[in-house]
Amino acid sequence: MRINISHSLGKIIRTSGILLGIFLIISMSFDILGIRPYSDEMPSLVSRISASILPLLFGLVLLFPFKYVENTAIKYIVGIFLFLGCSRTLWFLLYGTYAYVIGEKHIAVIPVSAILFLIVIINSWLFVLATRKKSIDK
Repeated sequence: MRINISHSLGKIIRTSGILLGIFLIISMSFDILGIRPYSDEMPSLVSRISASILPLLFGLVLLFPFKYVENTAIKYIVGIFLFLGCSRTLWFLLYGTYAYVIGEKHIAVIPVSAILFLIVIINSWLFVLATRKKSIDK
């Protein structure tokens, strides 16, 4: 019995993306509701919503079943949010590395942000693979 390692790895990465989406939805919902503690005073509701809406939507996109996307408009919307997620996690990786080099952050920020970036970029690639045109010779 032969196991397809790339297929199994894809399922693991996709599951990690779904778990990341669940985490983002729960944590951003807590932030909007004011449940997340702040060290200073609580920001206004408008400020909390504006800071949390994009990560919340990105979490919803990660929960979206990629292989059932048939509509071209939905494909582009999901693709745009995945691109924004990739660019945001790349920013976390680059800024975290820079902050470590100048002594502002702990070294643990580099592997954590690298893992998040890999989860998001591979989920984006899995989306591309799942939604590209099927061949005519089925």
